[in-house]
Amino acid sequence: MFSSKAEVLEHLSKVGGNFNISPLIFFNTQSWETDKNDQIGRILNFIGEDKDLLAIRSSAMNEDSITESQAGAYESVLNVDPNQQAIAAAIETVISSMPDNLEDQIIVQKMVIDIDMSGVILTRGLDDGSPYYVINYDDQSGRTDTVTGGSVIAKSVLIHATAGEWRLESKRLQKILRTIRELESIIGLLPLDIEFGLDRLGIVHIFQVRRITQESSWDAKVTNYVSQELSDLEKYVELQNQPHAYLAGSSTIFANMTDWNPAEMIGQMPRPLATSLYRKLITRSVWREARSIMGYKPVQTGELMVVLSGHPFIDVRASLNSFLPPGIENDLCHKVVDLQLTRLRKNPDFHDKIEFEVAPTTLSFTTRDELKSWYGDDLSNKERQILIDSLRALTNKLLDPSPTGSLAWAEGKIRDLNDSQMARINEHPTSTHNLLEQADFLLDEATRDGTLPFAILARHGFVAESLLGSAVKCKALTFSRVHEFKQSVKTVAGELADDFHSLWQEPQNKQKVLRRYGHLRPSAYDILSPRYDQRENLFNFSSEPPVSQTPDFNPTATELAELESLIDREGLVGVSAVSFFDYIARAIIGREFGKFVFTRNLSQALEGIVEWGKQEGLDRNTLSFLPIETYNDVIHFNASSRDLKRLKEQARLANENWIKSRWLRLSYIIRDPNDLIIVPSQRTEANFVGDQRLEASVIPLSVQSDASEELEGKIVCIENADPGFDWVFTQGITGLITRYGGANSHMAIRCAEFGLPAAIGCGELMYNRVVNAEIIELSCFERKIRVIR
Repeated sequence: MFSSKAEVLEHLSKVGGNFNISPLIFFNTQSWETDKNDQIGRILNFIGEDKDLLAIRSSAMNEDSITESQAGAYESVLNVDPNQQAIAAAIETVISSMPDNLEDQIIVQKMVIDIDMSGVILTRGLDDGSPYYVINYDDQSGRTDTVTGGSVIAKSVLIHATAGEWRLESKRLQKILRTIRELESIIGLLPLDIEFGLDRLGIVHIFQVRRITQESSWDAKVTNYVSQELSDLEKYVELQNQPHAYLAGSSTIFANMTDWNPAEMIGQMPRPLATSLYRKLITRSVWREARSIMGYKPVQTGELMVVLSGHPFIDVRASLNSFLPPGIENDLCHKVVDLQLTRLRKNPDFHDKIEFEVAPTTLSFTTRDELKSWYGDDLSNKERQILIDSLRALTNKLLDPSPTGSLAWAEGKIRDLNDSQMARINEHPTSTHNLLEQADFLLDEATRDGTLPFAILARHGFVAESLLGSAVKCKALTFSRVHEFKQSVKTVAGELADDFHSLWQEPQNKQKVLRRYGHLRPSAYDILSPRYDQRENLFNFSSEPPVSQTPDFNPTATELAELESLIDREGLVGVSAVSFFDYIARAIIGREFGKFVFTRNLSQALEGIVEWGKQEGLDRNTLSFLPIETYNDVIHFNASSRDLKRLKEQARLANENWIKSRWLRLSYIIRDPNDLIIVPSQRTEANFVGDQRLEASVIPLSVQSDASEELEGKIVCIENADPGFDWVFTQGITGLITRYGGANSHMAIRCAEFGLPAAIGCGELMYNRVVNAEIIELSCFERKIRVIR
């Protein structure tokens, strides 16, 4: 069956089916070299009176075999004119690209036209053999070679191998699924790589079928594991999509970049220690306690994050409940949350921007229009007015500039924690005794005095962004003026840049700089991520590091008048046009400083665990697979909790489950059980910062990267918009692109402050394309990213 690419196509064309193999002939290189005219004559007879364009393709003997595919290694020449000279030239091009084997074949086919959709299907996950049909396709260009050639950002969807056609909304994908199963019935349940096209008449054309050669490296247990996990998850999601005893809303949605966005903060597949720390510090209760303090309608119980087979998600219903203003009757709460969930179901790309596209969290200058646009007539005028009045009362409380306001309270708590930390660093060196007890204290303190006020400051940051954005929409400010204002706000990142510059001038101050910034680490919750003070090359400057630029910003009389008019119109009493900018600056600065401070406790706690592990013979990798609760057990319970053999076995099993859970492909949003079976890859519009355009080389960084990389003049790519990467701003980079992150993420604020062009949260497909490029164009004004080379 798989003797050669040409013979596979010939066999399939004879078997027939609901797919089409374009008419073809083929011959080997020896036949061509022996008598070119004879082969040209065969081709012309094959063409007959038709003037169809031709496809001339390789079919080498070492191509599409059981052991090697050579996918894309040899030339194909498409759209060949059906004349002797063009045909001969195309054949020579194909032959010259193949090895010198006289048995290698050349395929001549009639071109398929009027293509509506084309791409590549893998009938198993390529890396691990997971039981998914992986369909990458282009439905824009009308060409057949864009996905294989990598010349477009292809769409992608994964379909579990047992999925029924009824699960697919797309009629086109239903036809593709039908074709996959028909080919499997002919060839057998072998892992296949299929190139296809779907024309505008709905006919599926098969261009190539080859075996996937990685099969020997796959774990035989993968199919059963994934199937069982999906079965369990379907039951869980169905159960959770029921009314809740204490939450408004008749169902829920799970999303990994909503609200406290765990995909950005701890990753799509965090290890148990990172997950448990994030839960302790943020998602168990701090998230709702902070919003209650700020004046939002209290959520009495419940956690924000759920972990589905090792993948963290936010319970969107819980999140939306925490954004409700106070004083609304329960019936209206239920109605509003259901409308918000419905809007997100219809617009899944809003999952990482619900505060700006789904749920009002403050009374901005455009909230009235947004309520009409988002919910239409489903809210009556009376209900809409109740919501607006409640949001006004909430917003006035949020904007309270007095020392008793939530912003001032949170700023004070963070300052107090910072003072306590610095006193400990200066006066009480870390003891090597009771290391886990110290870590436990640091984490409790971080939760009580760090993440709680930080969560309040972070929410004020979102309120500030909402007010700024609505002022732009109302034309009280321009986008460029907002950019100028953000550049004038100096956060802790600007201070870091200045201190690094001073260090370049006075290297003897290294320990002083490390005392303040040494705790920072990319991926703050990851014990495997080195801290700044563990990165030997961080201070080896190849050139003078940049100094932060914070030009003064003075609003014009016209801007102040326009803002005053908007503030008066909405009945906001906690702010004036002049103090408007002061509030936003405080929110931005406080949010960045809050994370900077609480992560010092987190970072020191992680290092305490590492030191304890050294004493017990446990390395960082092993420690990363033990949740924080295990370390608490070691402190508080009997000797069996300290049994190293038991701890190592627990870590080994957790590692094994972590590897297995990577076989499971879960969507970025799960609206119902069907989203577990049909998994589209995320296509997200990035949040662009600034209005510059540049072309530059690309360099991807990981949490393990250090300053030995030459970054100057390059566009840096990082997975998460984590402030632990602040050191890159001292390296003279020209731009930044992240896979995850929102308009108000830490890195978006950093880039605005430095005037650095950036695309924050560009999504999986674009990010993968960018990191595999050499040179790209980043045009923030045009809101686009383009691969140059």
